[in-house]
Amino acid sequence: MPEPAGASALLWVPRVVLFIPRWLLEIPMAPFRLGTWAFDRYQLPVRFRQWFFNDAGTFGVYPLFLFETGFGFNAGLRLVHTDLLGHGEQIKLSASFGGEVAQRYAIKLASGRLLGDRVNVQVRANVQIVPKGNFFGIGNGALQPVSYMGPLIDALHDPTAVPTRFGQTYIWESALVDGLVTRYLHAQVALASLYRTFSTTDVDLGDHEYRLMPTVYDPATLIGFGRGLSSLYAEGALIIDTLRAANPYVSVASPVGWKVTAYGGYTGGFGDDPSSYLRYGLDALRYFDIYGGDRILLLRLYLEGVTGPLDRIPFTDLPRLGGPMFLRGYPRDRFRDRGLWLGTAEYEYPVTQEIGAYLFLDAGRVEHDLGDPSFSNVHYGIGGGIELHTATSFILRVQLAGSLDEPGLFVKLTLDPIYTHKPRATEVLSW
Repeated sequence: MPEPAGASALLWVPRVVLFIPRWLLEIPMAPFRLGTWAFDRYQLPVRFRQWFFNDAGTFGVYPLFLFETGFGFNAGLRLVHTDLLGHGEQIKLSASFGGEVAQRYAIKLASGRLLGDRVNVQVRANVQIVPKGNFFGIGNGALQPVSYMGPLIDALHDPTAVPTRFGQTYIWESALVDGLVTRYLHAQVALASLYRTFSTTDVDLGDHEYRLMPTVYDPATLIGFGRGLSSLYAEGALIIDTLRAANPYVSVASPVGWKVTAYGGYTGGFGDDPSSYLRYGLDALRYFDIYGGDRILLLRLYLEGVTGPLDRIPFTDLPRLGGPMFLRGYPRDRFRDRGLWLGTAEYEYPVTQEIGAYLFLDAGRVEHDLGDPSFSNVHYGIGGGIELHTATSFILRVQLAGSLDEPGLFVKLTLDPIYTHKPRATEVLSW
């Protein structure tokens, strides 16, 4: 059907109207488009393996880095061998410096196919020096200014929240056995030991954005702070995993299906460590294919709780919300208590073949008793970001997040997907 007379002449109207919105999108996307173009044009994955790995691709040494608002850059190196004895046995050695963790040294050994295709054993050890541990009290208290000058706060009974920091050094070792029960069901058993000491020297207060923790909170109510902690942790978990690419034409970085993890564990202290409590949790993720396999709606429900009185649970072990993964848009560890719940809705959609964008809404709060949850004073985090990927691999993710009730804008750049589904036993101990 021919265009009405004069229609072509009037096309300048929508072009002018949409010019500014178009370039508001095009300009921020330009660096990412350039990056993905260079990624393919110069075959960077191939060159990466040539630079950092041997010809067989089984041994390599390569750089690590990430960035997070409030902590800065963390950079380091990782050495990896993925076929030590010819059965896919793996060793990873890594060291990194800066950011939240000033020094981190880690080793991981995995059995690969040595014990068959259905059983994998992992052994890990980790040493971390952390001068930027955040503490805002226990509970859902409204944030007070850093200039708070009241009496020392009883952290066990008073939810007043003041931005403070503490330093800690900890060493942990863990052993994990993962068994494939059926095609979609895994069972895991883990045992770990953890040793921690705390300090108020060399603590990074972020240009006076924080106070030293024991100058605001009564140290006697910070369980474990004065004597240090030595404990053992045992955990069992069941994992249902049906994640897969929606079709052969979309990236595996945008899967569909279920990932549900249910776990329970016990922590017992020895020596002067008073720890004695159970930890339990549920992490349920459902990825829906909305259209074409690359427009994905993610819904997530996350629950975590500990049993026992607060004076038997170290303040560092209480379930926490806030940071780049759990209740995004708030400072790391903004809320902590004996339980928490978190709901997430995230929409992922393609910008180009190599660039995906996403928008999210998080809602949650911590609870003194998870069996009697409250739905008042719920905290909301909103934001979005850009993800770079190829058809077969994830490259990096840049995230921008804020909250509806507290000021702050948080940027996260990482080389790992936001939902990496790490075994809960090692995830708890690696914070």
